[in-house]
Amino acid sequence: MILENKGHAIRPGMFCKVRVVAGSSEAPGVDRDGLLRLPATGVYYCFVVGKDNRAVKRILKLGRIQGNVQEVLKGLIPGDRVVVRGQGLLKTGTPVAVQK
Repeated sequence: MILENKGHAIRPGMFCKVRVVAGSSEAPGVDRDGLLRLPATGVYYCFVVGKDNRAVKRILKLGRIQGNVQEVLKGLIPGDRVVVRGQGLLKTGTPVAVQK
């Protein structure tokens, strides 16, 4: 990386924090509060609101993290509504009340 130093504002001994983003992705992202992990496996899953407002469990393949948003490489499609509260009590087929 080359950084121009016009006006010599950067001096020897100075430091900074940088974040380099290498590439981009079109994969959907999900709030990390909606993720659950199967014990002793490292396999992540979430519940989405399916037909007739019933919970559906989805196994996920995860990618990068940015803040509190986790990239989902497999398991979700754009537009899926992920349950982010009370999902620890859900099973597939449980009725879900959607609140905004």
